[in-house]
Amino acid sequence: MSMTVVMRARAGEGGVILATNDIIRPTKTVFSAPDYPTPDVDGGIAVLNGNSRTYTYTIRLERLSPEGPAELDAVYDILPKGFAPASSNYVVGSSKLKVDNGDWVAFPAPLREVDQNQWRFRWPASGVFDATMRTFEVRQVKEIQFQITGALPTDQVHYNWVVLKPWNTLSGAIAPITVGSPTSPKQENAMLEVTKTSDPDFVQPGVPTPVRYNITINNLDVNTRKVQQITDYLPPGFTYTGPTTGLTVDDPIPLLEEVSPGVFRWRLRWTKDEFPNNNAVSIAGGGTATMAFWVLTSQEVSGSYYNEVIVIPDGTSPKIFENIGVRDSAFLATYSWNTGTVLVPFYDSRADADEVVIDANLGFVEGGGIAIKSWQVY
Repeated sequence: MSMTVVMRARAGEGGVILATNDIIRPTKTVFSAPDYPTPDVDGGIAVLNGNSRTYTYTIRLERLSPEGPAELDAVYDILPKGFAPASSNYVVGSSKLKVDNGDWVAFPAPLREVDQNQWRFRWPASGVFDATMRTFEVRQVKEIQFQITGALPTDQVHYNWVVLKPWNTLSGAIAPITVGSPTSPKQENAMLEVTKTSDPDFVQPGVPTPVRYNITINNLDVNTRKVQQITDYLPPGFTYTGPTTGLTVDDPIPLLEEVSPGVFRWRLRWTKDEFPNNNAVSIAGGGTATMAFWVLTSQEVSGSYYNEVIVIPDGTSPKIFENIGVRDSAFLATYSWNTGTVLVPFYDSRADADEVVIDANLGFVEGGGIAIKSWQVY
C-alpha cells in the first residue's frame, strides 16, 4: 500500500464573520463597448476623451456574512457628477439582473432622481424589494446592470458610489472612468480607499508565526483629508506584538471583542492621540499613507483568516448622501472588508492498495484532530 499527502492552500468558501454590521458587499465595474469593453483591475476604464457615449455599469452584490438577516431593502447608485442631468440619461430598458451564474434577465428600471444637480438611481423604483431580490443566501451573488449615455469632462477621474439599505453599507468610490490625462486620480468627495496585505500570507498549521500586516491608505479626493482614527480587527487567534511603523510608531489601544457568539477578535485602535505630535495625519489629495504592524499566530485549524480595517478621516457627508439617510459616521468610515488573508493549508491525500485508489481532502479542526472534507474512491 502506498500513500501520498500534498499540502495546499485554498481560500474559504463559507461565510465570513465580519466585525462590522455589514452583510452584503457591493462592488462595481464599468465598460463602454465596443471601444472600451474590458474593465481594469479596479473595475474602471480609461477613455481618450469625454465625448458622449454609452457606459454600461454592473453592480455586484455578494453576501459575505452569515450573521443576521440578509434582507436587502434597496440599492442606490450615485453617479459621477460629470454626468450632468441636462446632457445625460438612463438608457430605457437597459436594466438587467443576474443571479449567481445564471442568465441576464430584464429588470425593472430604477427611480431616477436629480439631487444637487447629480443623478441618483434607486432600485426598486418604489417601496422595497420583493422576496426574490430581498433575500440572499450566504455567498450568493446578484448583479444589476444598466446603461447611461452622456459626455464627461476631460482630464478628470469620475467615480461611482453604491449604497445598500437598510444598513447604509457603502461601496466607497469605485468603477472610475478616467478621461484624458488627469494629473492625479482624484475627485471631489471621493474620500479614501484602504487596502491591506499580509506577509506571509501562508502559515503552517501549529507553527508559531509572526505576520506583518501592511495598510495602504489612498486619498482619492481633491481635498487633503486628515485621518482621525484607524481600527483594525485581527482574525481569531492572532495577537498584536508590535512594533507599528509608518504613519505612526505608537502601539494601538487593544480590546478583545466578541464579534459573534463564541468568536473573539482583538480590536486594535489608533486615534489621533497616538499619531505624531498628537495630531491627525494629513494625506494630500491624490496622496498615499502607509503603516505596518506585527502580530503572532499559531493556528491549528485549516482555513482562511481575514483581517478588516476601518479608517476614519475628517469631513461631512455630502447632501446627496444625507438626503437618503447616510450620515457622517457611515460616510466617513472607509472599510477594507475582509482583506489581508492568511491561509492555513488543507491537505490532499491519495492511498493506493489492491488496485483501489482513495483520494481525500483533509483539514485540521479544533481539538487537534483531522477532518475529511471530501473523498472519492476509484
